[in-house]
Amino acid sequence: MRQVKARDITDKSIRKYSKEFEDKDCSITPEEMDDLIFQVEEFNKFCGIDRTLNCTRLSNLFINRLKKDLDMYVNVEGMRGFGKSNLVLLLNLLHNRYAGIWRNTTNGKMYKILPRTTHPGKEFVRLSVDFNFQKNISFLDDVDTLKKKFNEISQYSTLAIDEGSKNLHRQNWQTKVQFMLVSMSDTERYQNKCVYICFPNFKELNSVFRNDRIGVRLYVYARNKSAGYSSCIMSVKDNNRFIADPWHLEENAKLFNHQLKKVTMTQRTGEQILRAEKRLLGYAGNFHVPALEIIAPRLWKVYKRLKIENAQRELSNTSVRDPKNVTKYKLAIKMLMAFLKENRDDIKLKDIAKLTNIGESTLKEIWNLEPEVKKKFNEPSTSDANEDTSDSNSPDEYVSISDSPKEYLSKEEENRFNT
Repeated sequence: MRQVKARDITDKSIRKYSKEFEDKDCSITPEEMDDLIFQVEEFNKFCGIDRTLNCTRLSNLFINRLKKDLDMYVNVEGMRGFGKSNLVLLLNLLHNRYAGIWRNTTNGKMYKILPRTTHPGKEFVRLSVDFNFQKNISFLDDVDTLKKKFNEISQYSTLAIDEGSKNLHRQNWQTKVQFMLVSMSDTERYQNKCVYICFPNFKELNSVFRNDRIGVRLYVYARNKSAGYSSCIMSVKDNNRFIADPWHLEENAKLFNHQLKKVTMTQRTGEQILRAEKRLLGYAGNFHVPALEIIAPRLWKVYKRLKIENAQRELSNTSVRDPKNVTKYKLAIKMLMAFLKENRDDIKLKDIAKLTNIGESTLKEIWNLEPEVKKKFNEPSTSDANEDTSDSNSPDEYVSISDSPKEYLSKEEENRFNT
């Protein structure tokens, strides 16, 4: 019997482990994974067996690197709609294609098998797949959720940070998410995990994360939607420790423009882009990526649904006010400031800032409202027509406000204001 390097597990632990797969919609059945492996193999045969690189071989390269007690960070780039998410999801699936719970039909024991490049053997029957959309993919998660997902996935497994994560932008480099990724790449390397970062613009990443953590770049440069595949280029980092930029961004930019200087941007084809990319520093190969929408439609639908749901939840959690209510909001804040100014001398501007969770500079802007807004609720009375009605420039100077909010507030808002 062929030996398998996997640890024996009991029925009690298998039940605990199988809780991760209770959500059938977010998990993958063994039959679906077997069909996906078959479809990808057929696609690779269609592309040509002489190709040195394809999605399966690429996932094998990453697995073999993790088995050497290393980790892996991969950035996926390309134009919107060219298939970056499709590539990330497919590599995620192929990486874990043999991971999961297997039963040995010879001795009847069950094993948890970690990600590997070959089938464990004919005597093994797959019971579950160690992949879950909620577990192996991060859709705009906060730092705590992202770290939890990273620690919960199995050794040699993968985590994909999906496109749109605002936490990885260079201007947000000091955020906890990026700090956590850099820290984990140093302290959690022993977990030997692969992280895919789907970020279209490579230069938007901070130089520390870009030069020291990212080891491979995958660039989706073309898409043939009618044929059901996209094309990708693989680039690797220069291991010369004496250069400041191991990706040779400036040199490659000049080389690329020189190769295509006679071709306008609107007329560049995929073949021309590939020919130019092959002459760049760091080029390591190219391959085609089958569309999951065709070879695994259910898995693609689940991925798209979760991506849309998380994007909508992120949008709903964002503090964005309806533009129609901005004037009312400013008015209510200014009325509160005027009331406190008249009745509570001990409350200062900084206290109001803490109370409303609004910065002092913004409160000053609200106090000095636009003329059209002031005219709406701060019209001078007839008796005060001859008095100085110039606007106050500081919240330290009291500005009179109409006592009746009925002209600009609804009945419900008026009752709430009076309360």
